[in-house]
Amino acid sequence: MNEACQAVPPAFERFGGELPAGCDVLLQRPTAPDPKILLFSHGRAALAWFLEAFGPFNCALVCAYTCPTVPAFFRRRGLAVTRFDYGETDLSSLAKRAEGRALVLLPAPFGIAPWLDAGALAGALGERFAVVVDAAQSAFGHLDFAPPAGGAVLSCPRKALAIGDGAALRLGKVPHGEHSAIKALPLAGEAVRLKRAARELFALKDPDRETEALGLVEKSEKALPDHACRITERSRDLLMRTDRAHHMRCRSANAAALDSELSELECLLPPGPGTPFAWPFAARDRGALLSRLRERRVFATPLWPNAVPRDSAHLRACRMSDALVALPVDQRYSPGDMRRMAELVRACL
Repeated sequence: MNEACQAVPPAFERFGGELPAGCDVLLQRPTAPDPKILLFSHGRAALAWFLEAFGPFNCALVCAYTCPTVPAFFRRRGLAVTRFDYGETDLSSLAKRAEGRALVLLPAPFGIAPWLDAGALAGALGERFAVVVDAAQSAFGHLDFAPPAGGAVLSCPRKALAIGDGAALRLGKVPHGEHSAIKALPLAGEAVRLKRAARELFALKDPDRETEALGLVEKSEKALPDHACRITERSRDLLMRTDRAHHMRCRSANAAALDSELSELECLLPPGPGTPFAWPFAARDRGALLSRLRERRVFATPLWPNAVPRDSAHLRACRMSDALVALPVDQRYSPGDMRRMAELVRACL
């Protein structure tokens, strides 16, 4: 694959959707492993390991605007869940009302740095709390952001790279013996097999196979277990050989192009360091807009439509859940592609 961000072939113009196999730029040699970074199959697997290694935990504080699978996972693990609003600045007061040992999951929204300093928050809360920076919407958030004392940074490369599985957990200090223990963990075998098969189908660029590929993706997500699983060797190799600089440069340039092309829209991508996962904006009639975009093969994402009840007191999270549309800015595309996609978006508004 060429070093430049690749344009979408005119015969198969498609914006968004699952990443096809082979779309990442790879280095000739893998980067050296960091002993403070542990690799798992997926985000819940990494969190399951953290809960066991640093627990027991009684409760989890989670942003109300997050993937619904996250609070559901904590509840299945027996933790009480307390939600806070998107952008909440007084987490210390809320957290200190929690009983027992608590995990605070601090979002790095859309791959951008959290709105609070994770290190300062961990220091203010004390040893009863563990702060985990949730950079799940990133491939390299575990390298972009520093882990707070007693906590970690979680990223999910499987969501931003064309690999079958992969989540990374960076800690300040790895407990003794855990590297060997993680090597002995099981694999998320069936889920990984299905995701790889879906990516291979998308790589064919055959519209007639898209429904089949999407079905495999859905089955893959449902097959992901709640227990700790290690990353597969194939995905580890691809992750360690991915050109991080190219990945970051491509996504940042594409997001900047949409900033310019769609300046009339209310962009919801927060300021700050990081690598954009998508270009989110607020839409008035989201359902109708998404339908019009799909007709033009722009597969934007409504993140997350079922995350927050409409009667929720978490007003900022509720608005995000109701109105947000995320446009793709990933490494398949160039700024020129973004200009073409912006034309399609404007035609649908």
